[in-house]
Amino acid sequence: MIKTVKFVLLILLSTNLMAQDKLIFKTEAVDSLLLWMQNDFCKTSIPSLANQPSTQLMRQIIEKREQNVSEFQTVLEEFIPNDSTSGSIYLLNEAYRRQQEIAELLIAIRESDFSENVYNRVVKYFPTSYIPPRSYEVFFTALGWKWGDAMSIDYTVDNGTYSLTDSEKPAIIFNLTLVSMTYGNSVEAQMRAMENVMAHELFHAIFSDYTNVHWHQQAHSNPSDDVISLMLNEGLAHYIANGSEIAKIYEQSENIRANESKAFEMLRDKATIIFDTNHPLEIRGKAINEGTFGPFWNKYVCITGLFLIAHIEQHYGVEEVVECVKNGPSYFIKRYDTLSQTNAALPKLPHEIIDYVKLIDMN
Repeated sequence: MIKTVKFVLLILLSTNLMAQDKLIFKTEAVDSLLLWMQNDFCKTSIPSLANQPSTQLMRQIIEKREQNVSEFQTVLEEFIPNDSTSGSIYLLNEAYRRQQEIAELLIAIRESDFSENVYNRVVKYFPTSYIPPRSYEVFFTALGWKWGDAMSIDYTVDNGTYSLTDSEKPAIIFNLTLVSMTYGNSVEAQMRAMENVMAHELFHAIFSDYTNVHWHQQAHSNPSDDVISLMLNEGLAHYIANGSEIAKIYEQSENIRANESKAFEMLRDKATIIFDTNHPLEIRGKAINEGTFGPFWNKYVCITGLFLIAHIEQHYGVEEVVECVKNGPSYFIKRYDTLSQTNAALPKLPHEIIDYVKLIDMN
């Protein structure tokens, strides 16, 4: 195995990145980690490893989600190969065991032209007059939060220090250890899944830039605004990633339609909490979080948004989805409500959402 990994690493170091200008792949953190493992965990390389941009961002992601996180540089210094508990908080032991698979996946990423496919899948849902203002960076790591396979982030950089922010420079981060563990049993399957996930996350990044300019007058500040914004944002991101496959089998698949009904039922139940201002903000926010995290079909905020997009596109075409992006979540909700009122087969939105959008119009 050691010879095979060294051969793969040699290919990695001699292969140019094939990403298009609109997507800039940052692989240095993975390259240097694999080399560190192959070079017997050289102590003098550790400060450089810990200072890689992807690694800095990864460390902050895990520190936001876990308690009592050990200092990353200390974990590297104390790492014991083949010890399942050593470095487990950062998935370092998993990365060590999967280093050949990670190296092979990284070669496939470098040699693929899938970044252009990803970009084109996303930009078709924005007005043709809108030109995204930047190239979007994709940071690759092999370490990090155990659920953080892929995330859209915002960050700033100051004199080599990378910091997560709430809203600044959008980017995407991928954990190739988790990709190799959960995206399929072959490089080909992993690449297909990663293209879908990258399209999802790229939409969030471009959407962030778009709304910062065009939605400033609609800035949301309470759970009611949050949920209708998330239904559009997360719904369209999920649709771009998985919607075409779902739409193809929607009529024939009782399971897909049952999952749609379940998501709408869950949203109706939670709407009584989310839109009731008598409930504490913490409780309302928790109800929204339950609809945006967890197993795919249980994310009722995201899944209902996905199906709203699917039905709007089916009946009115891509152009009407673009109008929803252009005009914002209130327009999006009203467009679907009108459609569902004229089509009895479509599930209805909770009256709390419709009433809230009407209240927005009145103001």
